[in-house]
Amino acid sequence: VGVLGVAFWRSATNLQGHVRAGAEVIVDALARQSYGRPAGSSDERLKQVEQLMPGLGALTAVPIEADSPAVGRTLVELNLRVLTGATILAITRGEESVLVPTASESLRQGDVLALTGTREAIEAARRLLQPPGRDAADNSEFDAN
Repeated sequence: VGVLGVAFWRSATNLQGHVRAGAEVIVDALARQSYGRPAGSSDERLKQVEQLMPGLGALTAVPIEADSPAVGRTLVELNLRVLTGATILAITRGEESVLVPTASESLRQGDVLALTGTREAIEAARRLLQPPGRDAADNSEFDAN
């Protein structure tokens, strides 16, 4: 039982390292997109994410606008994963980023969420995050697939 426990702990630690590395690559690609840097290197970096985390799903950048109902709310209050199936991998805030955000992380105006999941889950998350009266198709998308 002890050996199995150690093996499980090592596997979990390894998975956490892969998720963090993937989130760093995603944040880098989103920053390149946001600051108008050449897209070619971003596309190559996203292919590395796909190799690190196969089955990741559609990767999408969703900006949080000033009139979004998500501004000032924590991730646990939004309950995005349960309600939509979408997962927040990272948050970019100007020059800073939050890799693998915790449930207590509050969203701010101007944040860009790196979401992953099925296309349906991403669209459902956009509807929850967008300002009232706005069509979900109006937001910009950044797909890795």
